[in-house]
Amino acid sequence: MTGLAKTVLFGEQIEEIQIEVVDVLRNYYPGQDVVLVRLLGPQAERIGVAAGMSGSPVYIEGRLLGAIAYRFGTFSKDPLAGVVPVEQMLPIIQREERRATLWLPERRVSDRFLDTWLGGSQGEDLLLPFPDQGLGQSLVPWPPLLVFTGFSESVLSWVRRTLQAWAPAIAVGGQASGRVEGDTSLDDLQPGSPVALVLVAGDATVEAVGTVTWRDGEEILAFGHSVFDAGPIALPMARVRIATTIPSLYASEKLPLIGDLIGTFYQDRLTGTFGKLGPLPDLTPVKVRCWGADASERTYNFRVALDPSLRTVIPFYLRVALINALESSRMSGGDYSLRVRSYLDLNGNTSLSFENFYARRETAGFLSPMEDVLRSTMDIASAIASLMFNPFQPVRFDSLRLDVEFLPRSRQAEVMHLWYDRTSVSPGDSLSIVCTLLTNDGQWRTIQRRIVLPRNLPEKGRIAVNVGGGTDLNRLDMRNFPNRFQPVNFRHLLRILSSRRRNDQLYIQVTVSDAGLALGAKELPAPPPSLLAMFSARQSAGDVRGLPARIVLEECIPLDFEVTGIQTATLLLRSETSGQEK
Repeated sequence: MTGLAKTVLFGEQIEEIQIEVVDVLRNYYPGQDVVLVRLLGPQAERIGVAAGMSGSPVYIEGRLLGAIAYRFGTFSKDPLAGVVPVEQMLPIIQREERRATLWLPERRVSDRFLDTWLGGSQGEDLLLPFPDQGLGQSLVPWPPLLVFTGFSESVLSWVRRTLQAWAPAIAVGGQASGRVEGDTSLDDLQPGSPVALVLVAGDATVEAVGTVTWRDGEEILAFGHSVFDAGPIALPMARVRIATTIPSLYASEKLPLIGDLIGTFYQDRLTGTFGKLGPLPDLTPVKVRCWGADASERTYNFRVALDPSLRTVIPFYLRVALINALESSRMSGGDYSLRVRSYLDLNGNTSLSFENFYARRETAGFLSPMEDVLRSTMDIASAIASLMFNPFQPVRFDSLRLDVEFLPRSRQAEVMHLWYDRTSVSPGDSLSIVCTLLTNDGQWRTIQRRIVLPRNLPEKGRIAVNVGGGTDLNRLDMRNFPNRFQPVNFRHLLRILSSRRRNDQLYIQVTVSDAGLALGAKELPAPPPSLLAMFSARQSAGDVRGLPARIVLEECIPLDFEVTGIQTATLLLRSETSGQEK
């Protein structure tokens, strides 16, 4: 049988491309048929099946057969495409009619992001969307045509390297122009028209571009396959104009120009996406203000739909937009340090603020100039992701604002040595500490501090004095006091997020060794032996943990550089009355 496919190759004019049916692949996917077709004509010979054609409707004898959704390998000499039958796309609408409020708590994932926020792990793998593209088969869904507008080449290089295992088609687009201001007519959006599912909109935009398959009033079906396989979603829909279609022996692709937002996508399913023209979803405004030592200032504004259905995807693309804003403001890859202040408003009545300092560290490879930017944006993305995945309550993100100050030189120092004026102490004693740090430019810094020990220390045992940077001390505490970083309710989660130690401070912490218990987030230092034995028997239940030590004192010294490393001294406790070691 023969028919035609509708798509846009240039501008906004829908073109008709002749097709012929090769065969029907029944049950190619579980319970899903695929119609194999060949594109005919000079355009098909020159371009083949291009990225961005996903969703292009195919008609036979004037009736809608389905949508182009699959490609036949790479470097194909024949313009073959797989068509998903429209009868397998229509049930997506029924899914939307049965839509329920989505909030799926994920304690395990939330804890991993919280661990990244505190410095316990890098967490890069947590922010990588890797949906199964069926790479073991010859006929596979087109990966999303991801379009980045307003991004620097260094950031796009990082994106390509980061997403190479996912292998999406990545295009550099632009903003569409030429439409009459105030023209809100959507009559031109027809089957065959390009359309975008928007992840980030504004000074930097990220979209997945496909084609409209079917329209009935304000409802549309598009793409012909899933974009992120996320199920129920709420992401903006945008107009698209195609600047041109670039032929390639490897994989041709459309070059899209993104227009205004026109509606909302509500479903992202195996056989396509469903959306409605009109109202937009809730979008979180993000403002990034950057300035440097030369007093220059640049501001970036964009909006993100922090949809809980796409919480494994959205934090990554939010991070990409933040990386781009910071890298574009810096304008060079020289030695810099960053001071980042973040302000997050959520649920209409809660505000969180974070401040930290990041010095660029030397790393192998061409990505080293972005090292400080990557760490700072990973912190912000992991904090937001831990809230999106939290198991306690849904979160509405009202706004996010970043104030970023660029400081000349990479300012960092490592804690190298620790001295103290005695090897044994009594409760209430004062202790002199001398710490030396080695800066990255080879200078030694000496810091002296006298601390006064609490009087309520036990009469015998040992104390440990830990002196180091905030991240290293966080990691030490996560090993010694894990209960402190496992939230038991939403308020506790907010407290953990807001109390993270900073990189530009030197911390002095004193812990005392005595057997204690942790009941959830509560600590029972030095309980009676009978109570200790009773609760220790319940440790297998998971809500009780033994504590080998407790923190009795902590002080911090603000510095003008990032502090890394940690040194520990162990001292004996003496009896206060006899002066004898106990």
